Amino acid sequence: TQAALPPGGIYIFASQLHTHLAGRGVRTVLVRGGVELEVVQDDQHFSAEYQPIRVLRKMVNALQGDV
Repeated sequence: TQAALPPGGIYIFASQLHTHLAGRGVRTVLVRGGVELEVVQDDQHFSAEYQPIRVLRKMVNALQGDV
């Protein structure tokens, strides 16, 4: 993200979780400076048969260097 994002970062408003057939649960976490800041999306009953794009409850600001 260091080279790909603008200085003010981007706002993430939706997310699509994806695993292949082996996936049962999946979580996306915003990490800044080695610290987990917040869970962006979490689905512990994931199904590869149903992978919608989900609008997040609140937008997340991802900055340069975040992972």
